[in-house]
Amino acid sequence: MKDDCKTCTHSKESHKLVVEYPGGPKVLPGTIMYDTHLESIIKCTQCKCQKYAPMDESDQT
Repeated sequence: MKDDCKTCTHSKESHKLVVEYPGGPKVLPGTIMYDTHLESIIKCTQCKCQKYAPMDESDQT
């Protein structure tokens, strides 16, 4: 239970790191280079939770 998510109560193993381009990959104007701005979030594979927050001892009863 210590590794359960505070947001959705699924386990830490149910969450995975996802790296993505916000709004899709974009080519910089006048070049063939991609805009390298990436975002990373930790998504739950069992629900729509997109922010893993581990429970601390004060959250457990």
